[in-house]
Amino acid sequence: MTQMEHNLSKLPDICYSRLPSTGQSILLKKGEAGYWPTEFPVNVEERNALIGVSKEQAEAMFAGSMFCWGSKGADPDTYIGRV
Repeated sequence: MTQMEHNLSKLPDICYSRLPSTGQSILLKKGEAGYWPTEFPVNVEERNALIGVSKEQAEAMFAGSMFCWGSKGADPDTYIGRV
């Protein structure tokens, strides 16, 4: 199993996050680069909790969507928090 497959196996299909630069709520999709702006502002933590996404998974999804799904940051087991 590749590192990317290992990481993706631990992640949900979607999650919500925020753009660090603006605070805008965004949608992330497992295995896809980039993000999709939400139509309306959403409470990211509440929305993720409703769909069963942990903070660690959401942070890993953010890292994977921005850098690479095979990166260490895309593994929720290596979560240390966003700087």
